[in-house]
Amino acid sequence: MKAWQVGYRLQFGWLLVIVGLPSCTKWQVQQVPPRQLLAEGQPDKIRVARNDTRKVVLQRPEIRGDSLYGIRDESALRLDKAGRQTSRHGAHEAMALAEVQNVAVRKTNPVTTGLLVGAGVALGFFAISLSQLDDR
Repeated sequence: MKAWQVGYRLQFGWLLVIVGLPSCTKWQVQQVPPRQLLAEGQPDKIRVARNDTRKVVLQRPEIRGDSLYGIRDESALRLDKAGRQTSRHGAHEAMALAEVQNVAVRKTNPVTTGLLVGAGVALGFFAISLSQLDDR
């Protein structure tokens, strides 16, 4: 196997690792009310489940009075039937605390993280062993 082929396979392996990184975290619903959660520690991003079953991800959340404020984080592009963008990514959002059913924060998932790291290490060893077979 040529050196450039090993490099290509390693690049492909790293691409798989990078694509799999989102599986290292998951949303974990918090058992405390939003006011207490934000008072104890300031999470950078939260997912709010509203009473009407809609879910909204907010960056830099804060509570002012009886309302929850933040900046919408909708990285996925959404289009309506006419093909126009419907995403409100980056828009300021406000909702009454009474509308909030629960709040979730991102937590590291140790199982998927371990599997992803293990697969990356195994792929690296496999590529190196293949390159050494052709050198003999």
